[in-house]
Amino acid sequence: MRLPQGYTVVDLDTDPFTFDRSQNPVVDLIEPEGAALEDFSGMSYLDAFDAMVDKLRREYAFTEYKSIDWDALHAAFRPHFEAATRNRDSLAYRRALRDFLWQIPDGHVSGPFIFEDFQRNVAGGFGMLIRETDDGRVLVTYLAPGSEAARAGIALRAEIVEINGRPVSDVVSEVMPWTSPFSTTHNLRLNQLRDAIRFPLNTRVEIAYKNPGDATSNVVTLVASADTDSWAEWWRRFSGGTTGYELPVEYEVLDNGYVYASIYSFLDNDLLAIQLWERMIQMVNGNGVTGLVIDMRQNSGGNPFLAEQMAAYFFDEPLVVGGRGIYNEELGEFYFDPDPNAQARLILPPENLRFRGKVAVLIGPNCASACERFAYDMSLQGRAAIVGYYPTAGLGGGVEDFLMPGNETVRFTKVRSVDAEGNIHIEGKGVAPTIRVPVTEATLFAEDDPVLAAAIAYLDGETTARVAMGGALAVGDRISGVLEQGQRVRYVLRLKAGDAFSIYLGDEACTLDTVLRVYSTDEQLLGENDDVEDGKACSGFEGLGVGESMVVILEVGTSNDALAGAYVLDIVDLNAEQ
Repeated sequence: MRLPQGYTVVDLDTDPFTFDRSQNPVVDLIEPEGAALEDFSGMSYLDAFDAMVDKLRREYAFTEYKSIDWDALHAAFRPHFEAATRNRDSLAYRRALRDFLWQIPDGHVSGPFIFEDFQRNVAGGFGMLIRETDDGRVLVTYLAPGSEAARAGIALRAEIVEINGRPVSDVVSEVMPWTSPFSTTHNLRLNQLRDAIRFPLNTRVEIAYKNPGDATSNVVTLVASADTDSWAEWWRRFSGGTTGYELPVEYEVLDNGYVYASIYSFLDNDLLAIQLWERMIQMVNGNGVTGLVIDMRQNSGGNPFLAEQMAAYFFDEPLVVGGRGIYNEELGEFYFDPDPNAQARLILPPENLRFRGKVAVLIGPNCASACERFAYDMSLQGRAAIVGYYPTAGLGGGVEDFLMPGNETVRFTKVRSVDAEGNIHIEGKGVAPTIRVPVTEATLFAEDDPVLAAAIAYLDGETTARVAMGGALAVGDRISGVLEQGQRVRYVLRLKAGDAFSIYLGDEACTLDTVLRVYSTDEQLLGENDDVEDGKACSGFEGLGVGESMVVILEVGTSNDALAGAYVLDIVDLNAEQ
């Protein structure tokens, strides 16, 4: 039959069926138990607060891990909710709810955003941004032309020494950022640095600074004025300049032949993301690409299953990568399904869709949640170098929402994510770089991208690992040692004419993914191995021989210099075995 323009709801519960074209059609949903959000919105502010704390006390995933005292928080904030209820003050209630949630150090936690408070307290600025270097200096990294700070004589790269007569580091540490809360201290600090120089309009602020080359400090009084430029610049730098029009996966070939890929989201169309991903893998394999850079710095998360299965394209075994626990009402505790099939594992794609070349994953504090799952998986067995200034955001769990009065929705972490051994591995710490780019004046003001440059240096075979000397060896020697993360140990091997030998490196169970390199005395790489084919050791060389006396350098390391542990280096004398 012909239908008019606009929507038509077809009701199949009638016989045979009927059409509903009313302005406000009603559709009854059939949902499983627990699908609807828990709803405290019909309660008073005080009763809803009590119910919320009771729920968090039972169900929040990281109470013990973060040492959260729910009773103390409840006692501290309950008077505010009592007053808001008594006075029917919705703004006081929303502020109390916001401030309470800010006490939970978890970037997944969210609640009211009170725009009028935000605008009033951070509308004023001086047209500049600041960042902190590894040596503790706070530098001006952005200065708007004609801004209050620029007119007062503050220059780009100036060191901020004091704010209102107090050391700038102390002032920064006391700031409660308006984008709170955070799971990690490094994310908190970055946001504190942003808000430390934001004030209500017309606030007079005394700034002590040293311009580049100055031996002594200058002191100026600035007046906070409307400053959207520096705020927008901070978000541009933090979000990497994304436009919102990016595909979930984009990639290009660099001039050096490596492929640079960006995964912008695990919250887009899953099928599209996988199709783009497999297209890239086919392209790099088909063209013999030896190195791949995967930029995750602007990926705020999404579907953890998608993230983990995209990591599977770099492995040849279906690794168990973690598990999850959730509060069980009947048991009254967090429950982890003991069934091995319930654990998260990598599902391997066909062999022709696996990339076996070198990989560098770029991370930063904006890489959160599912993004961190991908980065963590790529760190297993040292499969990829993890490159960045800072660890990831440290959001290691799944979330649930519930409703509060005033049309407010609160989100909290209900699922506790763990690694294959049951340890909390991401929450509160994030995935740390295996190649850490230092935060210095040089890197902050570099014209290129220092993180990308470090990744390319890794793909080129360069290393930032610390090299220690382990002494001299001869054929027949066997020596043990311990490697630290980011360390290599070198031994001088003196060979005599006629020596026949094999070199084995590793431990009995091959739990340490070792790499053995052999160099000439003029630093030429003669050989590199990370897997002995017959399984006698983790890495090494077999059946070697020399016709004349010579000296070589043996270098003991781990994959991507990312691992730490004990090792045995065994130089077997094949002549003695005959």
